[in-house]
Amino acid sequence: FLGNEIKRIRRKHTHLRKKLSVKGTRSAKRLLKRLSGKEKRFNRNVNHVITKLLSERDDVKTYVLENLKGIRNKKKGRILNRWLSGWPFFQFESFLSYKCNAKGIDVVKVDSRYTSQDCSNCLHRDKKNRNGNVFVCTRCTHRAHADVNASINIRNRYMTSLHATKQSVSQSS
Repeated sequence: FLGNEIKRIRRKHTHLRKKLSVKGTRSAKRLLKRLSGKEKRFNRNVNHVITKLLSERDDVKTYVLENLKGIRNKKKGRILNRWLSGWPFFQFESFLSYKCNAKGIDVVKVDSRYTSQDCSNCLHRDKKNRNGNVFVCTRCTHRAHADVNASINIRNRYMTSLHATKQSVSQSS
């Protein structure tokens, strides 16, 4: 899902919010309140549309998500912190869960630590592996888009947890 249109609308809302808050008049405060409701409805609609499209796919049996609990508590810089706190991740997850559960699709979460620093090819972990959107392993020189590499790591962690669960069940029997 390309977020260019979403980014444009969010930038427009941010600009308008900044402009109105500087003004400080009573009518500006009313407009800010109305804009807040508009942003919430926009975010909710986008989450509904995306989760509906995801839940209607017939070729998927399980969705694996990162456990993003506490992500807003991290200090990542002003711009990234604003972006992270401006999107309702939990709402997206709950929409996806209830829509997928109704269709028999599983939604599971895995630990998100180091997924963007680990090489999906050789499992080498280094902060220098990721530079913006580009992932280049310092050990094996594996090259990929950083988000694609992280998503492969998330999938691999889920598969590893499945394998470990199956082994523990077979050992206890």
